Amino acid sequence: MIRGGSRNRHLFSGKRAVQRGSKVVYDREGSSIATIKKGMLDWEAIFTDADWFHWTGITPAVSESLCEVCLDES
Repeated sequence: MIRGGSRNRHLFSGKRAVQRGSKVVYDREGSSIATIKKGMLDWEAIFTDADWFHWTGITPAVSESLCEVCLDES
């Protein structure tokens, strides 16, 4: 586990109306996942005994540095 960033993520969810679906806003600015840098993760340790690893579809869009982490091949 890596801890860091200036705050936790926030999730805001609005109520659904008759003709409108619910609206969700994610605020990850300054969070540990948004401020992670390439080289901070020990991929060998992370993948030890792992059968499956999955980044969510939105993960690379959270920040440029996180996108680089998602593309890290080391």
